[in-house]
Amino acid sequence: MVITKFLFLKANKYGIMFFETSAKDQININELFVNSTRKFIETTKNDPNKFKTDRTIRNPRGITINEINERNREESCCGL
Repeated sequence: MVITKFLFLKANKYGIMFFETSAKDQININELFVNSTRKFIETTKNDPNKFKTDRTIRNPRGITINEINERNREESCCGL
């Protein structure tokens, strides 16, 4: 299809992953999540501050996301 080819070429030009998916037919859904996760991990390993933000996000219990991340980091086996 012409639109799919156009989108693929545009994504390739900008270094963006492109997946044609169908939730209804279960096509490329797992591949999309697996590859997106791998790309995110690869990107954050190369630049750990790339996705950090100064914003504090609070949940209804009053715990900030940063506090949760720090607590999990201390409890993890790898310090990630």
